[in-house]
Amino acid sequence: MAVTEDRKQKGRQDMEGRSASPVNESDKYQTGKKTLQDLTGREEKNLAGANAFVPAIDTFLKEHLFADIFSRDVLTYQQRELVTVSALAAMSGVVAQLQAHIGVAMNTGLTASQLSGCFRIIGQVVNKNQGDIARATLEKVLAAKK
Repeated sequence: MAVTEDRKQKGRQDMEGRSASPVNESDKYQTGKKTLQDLTGREEKNLAGANAFVPAIDTFLKEHLFADIFSRDVLTYQQRELVTVSALAAMSGVVAQLQAHIGVAMNTGLTASQLSGCFRIIGQVVNKNQGDIARATLEKVLAAKK
């Protein structure tokens, strides 16, 4: 909001993008589950972690995040992951989430070189430490793929 207000004060007018088409799914849970499997490249066998402990979390994530949001047609999966990875790389204390989303981003077709370039920008614009953390996390993901 601050960025938008600053741009308005400087006389810049940004065009609003088109609205997403409505998501008309009869079974949002299954739609979300399929979307998540497409993104991770893994079929979910059993719930684990927080999702197993509180199954409602699993339902909320699959129905809202992966069905309602990821099914929208404004951004591709790759674009969504680039935004997500960039945001996580700019934040402190979220390395586990960053690592998971780097893997998902690569599953969507983003390359290590593209992600490294993104993290270089994070290091220049946000701060060097965040860029270094993101690059180290990328290296960890790449090492695990070997």
